[in-house]
Amino acid sequence: MTDDRHSTDNDGDGDGGRANGNGNGGGGNDGGEGLTDFVTDPAARAELARRMEELADLINEADEALGDILDSVQRVVAAESRHRDTP
Repeated sequence: MTDDRHSTDNDGDGDGGRANGNGNGGGGNDGGEGLTDFVTDPAARAELARRMEELADLINEADEALGDILDSVQRVVAAESRHRDTP
């Protein structure tokens, strides 16, 4: 489920702030260098980018799950409110 209300793509480039696999560590809208830019070893840089992408994927999954939970809670609260208002 994709819901724009729960998007983590802060910089508007459609990647959700994730690393893009070419050494750009993503990083959202901070305007600074990606974390991988501070790692000089190519193997370590690739591993860091891979792990950052995995972390971003997990964060996105958690964001979607929390959004679903919030939607469910809001539906229950709205239903209970309607039930209380019914004579």
